[in-house]
Parts: sequence; C-alpha cells; structure tokens
Amino acid sequence: MAERSYEMISFHLENMSSESVRCEPETWVLEIDGKELTDSGMILMNGISPAGGYNTLRPGASFSFTKGLEIARYFPENKEYSVQWKGAGFTSNVVTFHIDPPVH
Repeated sequence: MAERSYEMISFHLENMSSESVRCEPETWVLEIDGKELTDSGMILMNGISPAGGYNTLRPGASFSFTKGLEIARYFPENKEYSVQWKGAGFTSNVVTFHIDPPVH
C-alpha cells in the first residue's frame, strides 16, 4: 500500500476592527481552482479548535490553523493550483502553488 502524501496549508484570520466579529464557521468553504469543495466543513472543522470554538473573534484577536489536503485526492495533476478560504464576511488571499510529479 502506497503512503499518502499531503499538502499542508496554513490559514490565518485576524480581526483588525474595533468590534467583535461573528465568524460563522458553518459558512466556511475551501475552493481549489475556483471550485468549492463539497467536504469543506469536514476539512476545516475536523481537529482541535480554540476554547469556545471559532464563533466570535474579538478585536485584535486571530485564529490560525493548518490542514493537510491529500495530494492524490485534491491535487492529482502536475500543475499549478489556487486555493482560497471563504466565509460570511471574509475572503482570504489566493494561495498559488505547483504540484510536481513524485520522485521515485
């Protein structure tokens, strides 16, 4: 059985306003090459979360986390990919990277 390979992607959301912001994690989605992943909720909400969850972000506070996306499933081709994280009230910068063929 072949070992699975993952592309690790870090996410950071910071509240730079003077008001608390509801983050509404139930609205969060990941897009790869502009296409929404149907399993975004499972990917983003699986694992450790801050005490109290991701619901409210106080002024000056931030959330950061890293997720591993299986290369064979999400990035099967040798090409450049674009990934973006979106939710109610925010859209991340687009992260672009190239997947190279495996070296044997």
